[in-house]
Amino acid sequence: ERRQQQEARRLEREQIAAVEAKRRAQEAAEAREEWNRIKDAFDAAPREDGSHPYAIEKRIGPVFAHCDVRRVTMCVRGHTGRKAEFMAIPLRHLNGEQAGQLAGWQRIFMNKKKRQTTAIEEVSYVGAAFVIGSLENAQRVAVAEGFATAASVFLAEPGRFDAVVVAVSAGNMIHVVRQLIDLECGFDITCALDNDRLKPKKGNTGMLTGLEIL
Repeated sequence: ERRQQQEARRLEREQIAAVEAKRRAQEAAEAREEWNRIKDAFDAAPREDGSHPYAIEKRIGPVFAHCDVRRVTMCVRGHTGRKAEFMAIPLRHLNGEQAGQLAGWQRIFMNKKKRQTTAIEEVSYVGAAFVIGSLENAQRVAVAEGFATAASVFLAEPGRFDAVVVAVSAGNMIHVVRQLIDLECGFDITCALDNDRLKPKKGNTGMLTGLEIL
């Protein structure tokens, strides 16, 4: 009887594992299909011209002449089959084993809400970033958390930075900085940190990120 119980538990565990594996495989397939649809839409989309509500609010319209951000219109999940319009910012790895590979996109919708596409299994978002300007022959490079901050840094004093890299999140900045250092291009790296002093309950994430990078 004890062996029967053990065998029953083993079979149950195998059934649960099989169901979980099937669920993960289905989610991965759906994520890949969505990723491919967005890539096709991005490749066919026009360049952002600065008329997006987010760009107007942040006063960063001129930055789009210096980077490849697209205005995409397509059906997306969560919009009940209706077409949605968004600014798509591609996030790639700058160096390392996944150098040049595209992880996905940060999408900024017309209501200014931000969402990243689901990552595909082969490429992680950790270390993925977006470059304003160019790293080629760059001498001075800045790294910022968000796109608007990075755009403002690039535009604030034209020519001060050859490129400003968007890390998307505070936690990703250290990974982006490491990739830049490992490029061994000899450029100076400046971290443009968010000062989150107005969020005392959450702590000053921006400044703490700077200390971690140091």
